[in-house]
Amino acid sequence: MIKDETMKSNQWLISWTVIFGLNLMIPLMFGWGMCDSNGKIGLMLAVALCWGVGVVGLTGERRWGRALAYGGIPVGFSQFFPFAQIYAGIIAIKVYDRLSGGGEAPVQDLPRGPLSGPGGFVVTCLTGGLLMTAAFALGWIINMIFTPPASKTKPKPVFSDEF
Repeated sequence: MIKDETMKSNQWLISWTVIFGLNLMIPLMFGWGMCDSNGKIGLMLAVALCWGVGVVGLTGERRWGRALAYGGIPVGFSQFFPFAQIYAGIIAIKVYDRLSGGGEAPVQDLPRGPLSGPGGFVVTCLTGGLLMTAAFALGWIINMIFTPPASKTKPKPVFSDEF
């Protein structure tokens, strides 16, 4: 029994890692070019933190982690038309600029140079947080749609322990 649970956990961990990695393509491409060498370290630390949030969701409250994983699939496919990723990045840059005293300038007019370590970390956490929130919401909706209503036979829900 314990071996089966460990195997299922490992399958979900591998699935989350693949889904998370596929969701990095567009945000990482833009983010990497916006950072100096220290900013790239901050960016990678933030990526590891965002991945860890998903792992905690899968090992803690499993419904949350699975909603994040299921919602990560459509968010990943949305990178073919990356409006969500671009807007999440713009919002993150604007929030960071406001927090760091950058003011009200439009994103394209900001006089800043490359993001430093803290800047890369904060902008990546904000961008990842926005996209993960969208993925979680989509995953929750997917669960609501595809989980049949309760009946006498208790059908297996989408977010079951089985892979």
